[in-house]
Amino acid sequence: MLPIVEEVREKLKQGRESIRIDHENGASGIDVTSSFADLADSILLDLAHESLDVVTDGDRDALEKKIALVPHGGYGRRDLAPYSDIDLMLLYRQDVKNEIEPFARRLSQNIVDAGFNLGFSTRTPAEAVSMSLKDIRIYTSLVESRYLAGSVGLYTKFLSRLARQAQRRPHGLVRSIENSRIDERFSHGDTAFYLRPNVKKTRGGLRDIQLVRWIGFTKFGQSDLETLFEGGALHEHDFQNLYSAYQFLLRLRNEMHFSAGKPRDVLGMNEQVRIAELWGYKSSKGVLPVEQFMRDYFDHTSQVGYAADYVVASAKSRFHITDWITPFFAHQQEGYFLVGPIHISTTRKGLEYVQGNLEGVLHLMSLANLHNKRIDHATWKSIRESMTSAESVEVTSTAAWRFCSFMSDSNRLGDLLRRLHEMRVLEKIVPCYQHIRCLVQFNEYHKYTVDEHSIRAVEAATRYADRDDILGRCYNSIQDKKVLHLALLLHDVGKGYEEDHSIVGARLAEDTAKLLNLTRREREDLVFLVRHHLMMSHLSFRRDVSDLPVVASFAADVGSVDMLKMLFVLTCADLEAVGPDTFNEWKQNLVSRLYFYSLRQLSGATDRDLAEFEVGEEKKRYLEKLQQVNATAKVELARQLPADFFDVWSPDQTAEFLERLPRLTEQDLIIKAAQIPEDSSFEYLVAKLDQPYSAVFHKITGALTSQLLQILSVDIFRFQQSKIVYRFRVADKEVTEQTLQFRLDNVCSEISTALTEADSKPKFRKVWGAKEGPSTEESTLPTRIRVDNNSAARSTIIDVFTHDKTGLLYTITQTLHDLGLQISAAKVGTYLDQVVDVFYVNDVNGKKIRDLKRIHKIKSTLLDQIQSS
Repeated sequence: MLPIVEEVREKLKQGRESIRIDHENGASGIDVTSSFADLADSILLDLAHESLDVVTDGDRDALEKKIALVPHGGYGRRDLAPYSDIDLMLLYRQDVKNEIEPFARRLSQNIVDAGFNLGFSTRTPAEAVSMSLKDIRIYTSLVESRYLAGSVGLYTKFLSRLARQAQRRPHGLVRSIENSRIDERFSHGDTAFYLRPNVKKTRGGLRDIQLVRWIGFTKFGQSDLETLFEGGALHEHDFQNLYSAYQFLLRLRNEMHFSAGKPRDVLGMNEQVRIAELWGYKSSKGVLPVEQFMRDYFDHTSQVGYAADYVVASAKSRFHITDWITPFFAHQQEGYFLVGPIHISTTRKGLEYVQGNLEGVLHLMSLANLHNKRIDHATWKSIRESMTSAESVEVTSTAAWRFCSFMSDSNRLGDLLRRLHEMRVLEKIVPCYQHIRCLVQFNEYHKYTVDEHSIRAVEAATRYADRDDILGRCYNSIQDKKVLHLALLLHDVGKGYEEDHSIVGARLAEDTAKLLNLTRREREDLVFLVRHHLMMSHLSFRRDVSDLPVVASFAADVGSVDMLKMLFVLTCADLEAVGPDTFNEWKQNLVSRLYFYSLRQLSGATDRDLAEFEVGEEKKRYLEKLQQVNATAKVELARQLPADFFDVWSPDQTAEFLERLPRLTEQDLIIKAAQIPEDSSFEYLVAKLDQPYSAVFHKITGALTSQLLQILSVDIFRFQQSKIVYRFRVADKEVTEQTLQFRLDNVCSEISTALTEADSKPKFRKVWGAKEGPSTEESTLPTRIRVDNNSAARSTIIDVFTHDKTGLLYTITQTLHDLGLQISAAKVGTYLDQVVDVFYVNDVNGKKIRDLKRIHKIKSTLLDQIQSS
């Protein structure tokens, strides 16, 4: 290693340590990143001078006048985190192209050897500008450049040429910048309220502050935030929010880098807990320190996201053909508004009406929702600036009525609610919303903050209007959707308190209903929906809804078909809004089954949807084929299979199964596997002659779990009375497209071994995955065992609430077997904030477990085994 490299390596080590101490002593985020950029500058200058001296034999002046070192990207804007990459461009005059190669090679190698991760390029000014205009990623990096060494004139020539070219094509560049950022957000989090954010790339992160700078350079030739504000390109409210968030996010990113000793941008849950404690956050009633910290984080990122969107929209706003034709095709409404073919805007009188006036704003939003038109940017700009500058906003009875009016329509409801939330006006109309702004749900289940989840739930429901299935037909059949939409908006407002959030939420919903002057019937319906918004999902995922007492009790609580429809839509939208891909067809079918059975209980009708659901399209087609060939015996056998069996297994697989099942003996087994393309899960089917207490259930769970399969659900049904069929639906993260068949065969073999070899016991592997382990908060929640003798007609139900760990389901089912209990049905999975495993059990005589001493023993034994496993 060259002496100069050894020297600068030590300089980097000592400098980074000194900056770390400054950070720990409270230095601001900007001070730390600027100090590290200064340190990098000093080291690079040392290396550049040494490289020039070597390649020019000490006569470096001539070459130095024809080149320029140009930091760009994060290094260029001097917000260089402690372990970030540095991006460096070597500009050169065309006439020294052959001379710079040795210099560039030596310099770049020495920088890497010094300990930096380097992005390096050599270009003439013309090449740099040309490449920037062809690749938006190069453009956005180079607009954040500065001079470091060499020829000032060469650097100035490059930058002025880049600025001139940008000024000639601002609209195309702005669109490209926006599209590139949209793609990045899609990969790293398209909401500022994502609970495991990338502090750089998730929406509202540092990248969106950079986005504002890029747009500023493109439109105005300036990228500095303060300069943009002073020039009128940034509203004061946005400038203050961006600057505050910039400080917060830089300090946070610096802490993450120093802690890891390497680049780290993803703020995982363990890291959130650590930083909240380090920065002295305290708990308050119902809110943990980590939730307080993340609330601050999301408050900053939400404001960054709003400001970035606003700046992009302003930059894109220009004369367009639609602006020219709008006056000819728009019609005035009430003298205030112009409803055009694409947008809704205001007249001059209307602009005065909406500025700073909540009644006017809600009036406009109501019309935008009714006519399904976007509010044009010029109008929205005026509203936003006046509302964010207003010291207070009066919520009159007319404003409350206007709010209820636009809550009744679904066209643009989600977008309009977000805009009210952005201006902090939603919490004026619905005061309880202030409490849940940026409120974190610190668990593995939810992916968004409470306010973001709630608005997403409204959006999910409104999308059902375009669906041609039971959800779409159900949503569209609800005549007045106002109460449903309000319930979706309010269903989680009780979170963040010590009391059960459904109970608190119901009280807050009652208060909100009074403020909005809802009728008594509307108020009662709203309170019921908020109080019981989890009831349908709990029953669907934890109970056998084909059991008549379960359905009858639920239907009696719901009371009417209209309420059932609203609760059904609310349940599905709530599940869908939890996070990406959390609500699939399988989960919808579970909830739909309870909806249909309850509908029949309440109305006595068997409508088309119910008939189709109970039979199923695939089952119906299969039965018709059997009838065509007069296979009467097989028809009777096929009728006993559940409808969703035919959605998984092909006609040929079903035919083979129906051939083998009637001939099962005590020594026989049927073990089959199939992939479910809909959500990339798998189903393992095991059929065996019914032998009470044969330990089949827990042996299958042991075999599956030992192969690192996550058991999502279990369905047990009897066939011809003497055969019992187990259907395990699982997720498999070990399988690949190339190993699919081998994997399925291997798991089937493990199940067969477990069931045929008496002394076979599963071996559970301990593995490290990419996903973080459970957080401190999650691991402190207690395991709970509940015994229910009321919900099912013929079985005792045991609910196990705990946290997932390797071999958990095997431990539970083996314990139940050892206690002499027969499992007749099971519901397995992580549906809510923790694992909920539900088992329908009977004693040796097929009876419920009613003896209190035995119930106590079951609960205590299960608890001991789970905690010790």
